[in-house]
Parts: sequence; C-alpha cells; structure tokens
Amino acid sequence: MSHTNPASIYQQLTEAGDTWADAHEAAEMLRETQKILKAKLMKQSGEKSISAKELDAISSKEYDDHVKLAVEATGAEARAKVRYERVKILADLWRTQNANQRAAMRDAT
Repeated sequence: MSHTNPASIYQQLTEAGDTWADAHEAAEMLRETQKILKAKLMKQSGEKSISAKELDAISSKEYDDHVKLAVEATGAEARAKVRYERVKILADLWRTQNANQRAAMRDAT
C-alpha cells in the first residue's frame, strides 16, 4: 500500500470492501440454501418418521458437500473482512501520521 497516496488507499479500501461484500453474499447464500437442501433431501427420503428423514438428509453426500462449501465460504468471508480491516487500519495510521506532521509544522512556525 502506498502510504502517501490517498487515491491508492481509497482504491484498496474499496476493493477490499467489495471483496468482503461478495464473500459475505456467497457465504450467506450457502447458509440459507442449506435449509432448503435439507428439506428437499428429507422430502426425497423413503423413511417414515421425521427424525429418520432428517438423519437420512444430513448424512447424504450432497448435504455433506454443501456444508463443506458453506464452511469454506465462511472462512473466505472472514479472511476478506480481516483484509478490509487491515487496509482500514493502514488508512487510519496514514491519516494520523499526516495530522501529526501538520501539527509538528504548525508548532515549528
């Protein structure tokens, strides 16, 4: 990150924020569709009781794969948030450094 270029800092914040938003959207979609998938698999089950249908659904490969994807997406979302927060901290540090430099120049005159 260029510590002296506000446009570069802004661009990096924007990109990191967009990446975080996209990752959140993907993770949320997988979390929400997990319920739909479970219901679909329960409906397809040949079992009689609700608990047996549920066990059948959550033990299926399709459901297991979906859960793994959801977990991976949640991890990607967390990493994107961390990156955004790091860029934001650097922007705050740059802002503070510039304010301190301006104050030092005022004090020197």
